[in-house]
Amino acid sequence: MPFSSLYQKYRPQTFSEIIGQAHVSRTLSNAVVRGHVFHAYLFSGPRGTGKTSTARILAKAVNCEKGPTPEPCGVCQACTEIAAGTFPDVFEIDAATHSKVEETRDFLSNVPTGLSALSRKKFYIIDEVHMLSSHAFNALLKTLEEPPEHIVFVLATTEPQKVPPTIAGRCQHFEFRLITPSELAEHYTSVCEKEGIDFEPEAIERVAALARGSVRDGLSILDQLIAATGGHITKESVSSIAGDDETTTSVSLARSIATGDIENCLAVVASLSESGKDFRSFAQHFAAYLRNLMVASYLPTRQTQAVAGVDPQSAEELAEIAKLMGRPSILRCLEITGDVLASMASGGPPQLAFELGVVRMCKPEEAPSLAELARRVEELQEKLVRLERKLASGTARGHESDRERGVSAEEKEGGETVLRPPGASDKEKDLVTPKKVPEAASSPLGYPSSQSGTLTNSVSLVSQWEQLLSALKGAKKMKARALLQEARPVEIDGSTLIIEYPEKFEFHAKGAEALRSVIAPEMTSVFGSPLNISARVVSSDESGNSGQEAEDSGKNNQGSENSSPSFPRNRARAREIADKLIKEELGGTPLYD
Repeated sequence: MPFSSLYQKYRPQTFSEIIGQAHVSRTLSNAVVRGHVFHAYLFSGPRGTGKTSTARILAKAVNCEKGPTPEPCGVCQACTEIAAGTFPDVFEIDAATHSKVEETRDFLSNVPTGLSALSRKKFYIIDEVHMLSSHAFNALLKTLEEPPEHIVFVLATTEPQKVPPTIAGRCQHFEFRLITPSELAEHYTSVCEKEGIDFEPEAIERVAALARGSVRDGLSILDQLIAATGGHITKESVSSIAGDDETTTSVSLARSIATGDIENCLAVVASLSESGKDFRSFAQHFAAYLRNLMVASYLPTRQTQAVAGVDPQSAEELAEIAKLMGRPSILRCLEITGDVLASMASGGPPQLAFELGVVRMCKPEEAPSLAELARRVEELQEKLVRLERKLASGTARGHESDRERGVSAEEKEGGETVLRPPGASDKEKDLVTPKKVPEAASSPLGYPSSQSGTLTNSVSLVSQWEQLLSALKGAKKMKARALLQEARPVEIDGSTLIIEYPEKFEFHAKGAEALRSVIAPEMTSVFGSPLNISARVVSSDESGNSGQEAEDSGKNNQGSENSSPSFPRNRARAREIADKLIKEELGGTPLYD
C-alpha cells in the first residue's frame, strides 16, 4: 500500500472524532439533525485545529446515504468520494493560490447548476478565504446575498479580521481553538498504540508541547520521529530532533532573570543564536510566557491552568517561577519585551535588541529607565513612611514604659499635658516641652505640616517648600515662583514663614515679602493657612556658621536623653544626613553621593 502520512491517515471522519472543538461539533450536529443547515459558515482559528476537516464532515453528514445524520457511515459512495476529494458536488479551493476575480468566477460558475443524483446539498469550501482580492470578494458577495437553497458555503481562515464585514455578516461564525497539551498527548498516545509504536510517555508529552495546539503539527513531528528512530520514541530522540523547545528555553531564561544570573542569561541567548533560532519568533513566545507568569501571579493554580491553557504540572511551575520573580519584575520584563519587539520591527539587529533587553531585565539597576527610576523613588518613599511609623510607634511605647516605671510626671501647662522627668530644672523642662502649634495637613510622605520652628520638622518643611514651588508652577504664577525658587526655607514662627537668600539674590528677597496675597491659595493648600513671608539675606560665611552652629548644637544635644534631634541649616550637611538616612536606615541608594 502507498505510504500515507499520519495527519492524513488519522484525519477525523465524524463530528465525534474532532479533538478539542466540542462547541463546534455539537452545534453542527444539532443543525444536521433538525435540518437547519445554514447557507454559509465562517470557520476561523489557528492552523491544524480542524477547520477544513470539519467542513468535509459537514458535507458527508448532509449527503450520506443514511443521512442527513451527525454520524456519517463513511462507507457509502458519497462519504468515500468526499473523503477522497472526488465528489462532484463538493468543491474545494485554496484562496492563497487562486485569489484573482477570474478564478473566483470560474469556481462559482457551477452554482446555478443542479445537483447530482448522489447529493442533497452542493458544498463550496474556500480555504484561507482572507487571501481573496477585493474584486473576488465582491464576486463572492453577490452569490452569498441570494444563494440557491441547495448551496452551502464554508469559508475557512486563520485571519478572520481580514474578511470583509459584508462577507462575515452573512455567515455563521465558528471560532476554532488551540488544542490543550493534555488532549494532544492523549490523541498522540492513541495513534502510537494503533501504529504499534514503542514510546515513552514523557516523549509524547514533549511532542504535544512542541505541537503548540496544532494536531497536524504534532502528527508531522511523530512521523519524523518514527522515521528517525525506527519506531522507538524516547525523550532523548525528541530532543535530538527538535532541540530545546521555546518553552523550556523560556523557563530557563525566566529563572536566570529572577536570580540575577546574567551569565546564564547571555548563555541562553548564545544558544539561541547557535541553534539558528529566529529571535523575533522567540521574543514573541517569551512575551506569551511572561503573560502566563503574570496570570499565575494573580490567580491560583487551578484557574491559571484554565486561563493560560496549560496542564497542571506546567501551572504549578508557572506559580513557582512567578513567586520567584515577583509581580513587579514580571510586569517590568513584559514592558521590556515589548520594547524589544518594537526595536526588531523597526529594523534593528534582532540578536542585539534581545541581548540588551535581557540585560535590562536581569540588571535593572545598571540600565534604569525613567519608569524604573520612578519605581525606585516610590519604594524609597514607602520605606520612609514605614520608618516614620516605626519611630512614632517606638516613641509611644517609650512614653508608656516611662509612665509604668514612674520616671515622668504629668503637668498641666497652657492647657496642654506634657511629660517631664521628676526633678527636672527649668532649662531641662524647656527641652522636652513641645511648642503648641495649630493643626495642619500632612505632607505626602506622612510628616505633619510644620507650623513652628521645631527642628524635628525640617525634613517636612523642605518637602512642603518644594510642593509650594510646584503648586505655583501649576497655577502658572511664574513671577512669584521665580522670586521664591532661589530661597531656602528656615522655619515657621507662628504664622510667618522665614526664608533665606544668598547675597546675590537681595532683589528677590525684597520682592518675596509682598507675595502673601498673590500666593495665598497655594500657601493654604500646602501649609494649611496663608502664612506671611519673612525674607532675609545672608552671606556665605553666615550661612556656613549657622550650619556649623546647628551641627554643634546637634552634637551637644545628643548627650541629653530627652533632647530633640537637631537638623542643620547648612545645605551640604543636610545632604550628608539625608544620604546617611537613605543608605543606613532605608537600604536605598544615596541621592547625593
